[in-house]
Amino acid sequence: MAAASLPLAGAAAASAETLTDIADAVLEAMPPAAGTYVPPIDHHAPGRTSELLADWAQAHTDALGIPRPAMQAYGHAALATQAANPGCNINWTTLAGIGAIESWHGTYEGAQILEDGTVDPPIRGVKLDGRPGLADIPDTDNGELDGDPEHDRAMGPMQFIPETWRLFGTDGNGNGIADPDNIDDAAMSAARYLCAAGGNLGTPEGWRKAILAYNQSEDYLLDVRDAAWRYAADVYVPEPAPPEPAPEPPAEGELPPPAEGDAPLPEGQLPPPAEGEAPPPEELPTDELAAEELPPVDAELPPVEDELPPPEGELPPPAEELVHHEQELDGPALHEFEALNEREEADERPAFPGDEFPGDEFPGDAFPEDAFPEGEIDDADLELLRQFAEQYGDEFAPHDDAESEPGSETDRDRHPAERPAGQRVPDVLAKLAAQIWAFLAKLGINGEPQGGA
Repeated sequence: MAAASLPLAGAAAASAETLTDIADAVLEAMPPAAGTYVPPIDHHAPGRTSELLADWAQAHTDALGIPRPAMQAYGHAALATQAANPGCNINWTTLAGIGAIESWHGTYEGAQILEDGTVDPPIRGVKLDGRPGLADIPDTDNGELDGDPEHDRAMGPMQFIPETWRLFGTDGNGNGIADPDNIDDAAMSAARYLCAAGGNLGTPEGWRKAILAYNQSEDYLLDVRDAAWRYAADVYVPEPAPPEPAPEPPAEGELPPPAEGDAPLPEGQLPPPAEGEAPPPEELPTDELAAEELPPVDAELPPVEDELPPPEGELPPPAEELVHHEQELDGPALHEFEALNEREEADERPAFPGDEFPGDEFPGDAFPEDAFPEGEIDDADLELLRQFAEQYGDEFAPHDDAESEPGSETDRDRHPAERPAGQRVPDVLAKLAAQIWAFLAKLGINGEPQGGA
């Protein structure tokens, strides 16, 4: 049994070698995996949009050792190229594999990537003068890009020669300049060149053709493939933290909390005003005021300037409206009537309101035509006039009554001067009532409402 098992063991070993060879051949033929997913960003926005991938790039920097600016450039270039040329199927792992072999991601011989993506000091390859293992490329740019006026040199973190850069150099950081020494520009230009050379990099043939066009060396192709496969390992990228909510405003009457690091204010003390804010007004003492702070009582007021006349053609502003208060029926006090009677006996005009009423201007029952405004007089108006004339023209009008004795109760009721306080009316009302009776007689109404006139 043991002897019979030897051929089986040998066959198993041979099968294992065959499987390993097949696996190596498959890996060599297949393009590298795509690596971790690159989150979508607005790469058309102004400015250096590769910075929008900072969190994603930092996770790969921590896991893979690729500098964060270089990782941002690889992911940004792959996203932008896939959007512009989706048939190319380029992945960031291929760009990272080339960057690792060409310049160790822009850090060759101590160089570093600055904040704007520029590699400092600039990285330059050897003189391509045809020595063993090197191509012979005479100068194509008069030394303006690579600094060598005799032969071309590869430039920057992705090692472009001047002639290729002139054809494929692309601005990748949004500053309007294609610079071979900027990691964003170099990665974007490398993606364009690989797609143009290999076509569809998602196929083994297309990927192999693109890498050999970059450098015609089988060893170079294997080195790029191995680096790209290493970078295709799964990398955990944490979800970005949600933005912190804005603090709620303090309730009405409540002071905002002190800023972090500030000592709390003593009780009753207000915080200082913010920059540009007016300070709060100082509180004045309410218990006492110094005597010298108050102006003297007899201080003269400044003179009032004369008002300027209104401009020509403009009417002056209307005077303040006067409020007319009707005389109450209770009438003036007794001493005011006594003073009125004394002035009337001395042939003086009484000083009661309404003395200027037209009753004094038109004696008797002579009414000019324009004494009353034009218009219709309806039954309600005539009824009011009749009631007024009856109340003040007959009952209260002073007259000589032969049937009543002076001082009698009937005489006192009819003479205003002898009526008790609160029941007297000025003689001007009696005159007005007489005028109204005359007016009604003139209209032929005889005191009875007859409709509109």
